[in-house]
Amino acid sequence: MTNTIENTPPGETISDILKERGIPLRIFANRMEMSRKEAFRLLASETEITGRIACKLQYAFGLPTAHFWKERERLYRESLANQNNVMQNLGNNSSIVLSETDTTVQ
Repeated sequence: MTNTIENTPPGETISDILKERGIPLRIFANRMEMSRKEAFRLLASETEITGRIACKLQYAFGLPTAHFWKERERLYRESLANQNNVMQNLGNNSSIVLSETDTTVQ
């Protein structure tokens, strides 16, 4: 699967910004008013970006806006849900179509 903004974890985007700007985790955590463990969980996308966290990200980086971060989170979670649905549907199908001539394997 190709990585797009929708299926890239927001924490990965945050990590990229930290690397580009040379901001260490402890400084980021301090700016976010989080423990290092909480900041690490955010970077690992284990913590969802709430409105409060989005506003803190806006403060920590200056830009992009809080709306950007909330939308990134929504798109990512939606992508995860879609991936889970596809995997469930694949697991529920007992046959696979091999060609357009409806040749199937049971």
